[in-house]
Amino acid sequence: MQLTLGEAHHGPVTAVVLRGNDVHAAIHGRLHTYDANSGKLQRTRTLLPCRVHGLACNDDGALLAWGVDAVGVARGDAVTTIATETRCVAAAFASSEDVATLTSAGAVERRDAATLARRGATAALQTSGELRCGALRVAGELVKACGGDAFGRIVVESVGRDEAHGGVITSIAWAGEDVLSTSDDRRVTRWRINGDALEKVWTGVGHAARCWCAVAVDAYVVSGSQDGTAIVWRAGDGA
Repeated sequence: MQLTLGEAHHGPVTAVVLRGNDVHAAIHGRLHTYDANSGKLQRTRTLLPCRVHGLACNDDGALLAWGVDAVGVARGDAVTTIATETRCVAAAFASSEDVATLTSAGAVERRDAATLARRGATAALQTSGELRCGALRVAGELVKACGGDAFGRIVVESVGRDEAHGGVITSIAWAGEDVLSTSDDRRVTRWRINGDALEKVWTGVGHAARCWCAVAVDAYVVSGSQDGTAIVWRAGDGA
């Protein structure tokens, strides 16, 4: 089934998250919520003063959004937004009361989920340059982070790999204990920590333009590209 959303709204959908029967789609700094069955627009809210780069939700129905220089949380009609001093490349709910954000400098900041006031920060990733993208896995006080930069380098927890790709790292995502990275080089690659090194598990080659994003779904990987296509990969596909 193909469901078309937002025919009356113009602009790129830069982030999307599904919760229950609601599809939340970000267009610029606004969040549009649609019925997943009919595609009907249910509500629109402004979350950020900048383009939304990522969305997350928790079990309480709260929505977390982040962009280049702002982070916002929406609960019903109540929206809290703050400007960030350092570029935010990833965020996640740690609990109903706690939010974690990853900065472009590799630091994980803990924030109050209601006010977004900063509670503290720790250096999570050792970076040689500014991170362009990142991802977090949070379980209580345990935070795992990964990120990628403009020079093809990726870092997963304390392990880095130079020239992981032949271009800018456009996205990185957790896939169980592995990570998926995408790049200007049109490839999607799965990595695994092996001792003090990152081991290449699999690479998918097939997009005709820059690969923007990838996600692992059971035994499959789905990747999206600048050429307007998405590829569903099975284990063993690729190069």
